[in-house]
Amino acid sequence: MRWAAYMALWALTGSPMQVDGPVAVFDLVDETGKLSTLSVKKISARARHRFVRRGVRLVPHATVKARLDRMAKQGISCEGLACLTEVAQAVEAGALFRARVARVEGACVVFAGIHRLTEPPLVRTASVAGGCEVHQVRRSVSLAVDEILPR
Repeated sequence: MRWAAYMALWALTGSPMQVDGPVAVFDLVDETGKLSTLSVKKISARARHRFVRRGVRLVPHATVKARLDRMAKQGISCEGLACLTEVAQAVEAGALFRARVARVEGACVVFAGIHRLTEPPLVRTASVAGGCEVHQVRRSVSLAVDEILPR
């Protein structure tokens, strides 16, 4: 499964790189399709350089979790919060995820998709905010991240 993680990072950067230990990636792609933010738990210096050279802003993975916690305090719907919490926990544990964000308006985050880079989609589309509903949530997808990146 280490190879799957390697291939996933290759797909993100468009070039091969060395994977140095467990890697957690939670990326945000804005409405223009530009990869703008990555949350990195542990990544090789070579990989980090490639991301920075492409204009990608690297942030600690804990920052993503803190962001989700703040969103929870802003009245995000329970379904959406449960889904985002699962993603945050998996990121914390070292899974590879990609999240395409259509737009962010205050506490409202509209996702075009949250999925593992090595698994079927967890959430195909979701609109998360106070009073909004989450659409097409697939809770059947396992979040056993050790199957993706053994510790």
